[in-house]
Amino acid sequence: MMDDKQRAAWEKQAYGCRAADLDRMADNPIAGGRMMLAMSILSDAQHLISEELNAEYGGDVSAHRAEEARQFINRAKYLMAEFNQRERALEDALPDMRTALDKLDALTITKRQAD
Repeated sequence: MMDDKQRAAWEKQAYGCRAADLDRMADNPIAGGRMMLAMSILSDAQHLISEELNAEYGGDVSAHRAEEARQFINRAKYLMAEFNQRERALEDALPDMRTALDKLDALTITKRQAD
């Protein structure tokens, strides 16, 4: 298991930033949510490897831009994985929420009948 310093170094090489930074960006209402931010980041990665942007290299992608694109793709993967994990947690909680709502409905009906 990685300690905080190792985790920070791994995140920096994988994403070019900390995962907490990505979470903060995704939680900003302007970002439009995790999936919208992921799509935006993928567009940025696509732009970095575009032939038009790399015309000065004969259309070839420089090592620096390839590394940036890799990190952008990793950022998008992180955000999508987090989105998926949160969706699963909500789906797992739904049966409990439905049961609680059913109990609340039953109590409401009982109270109305008593009045």
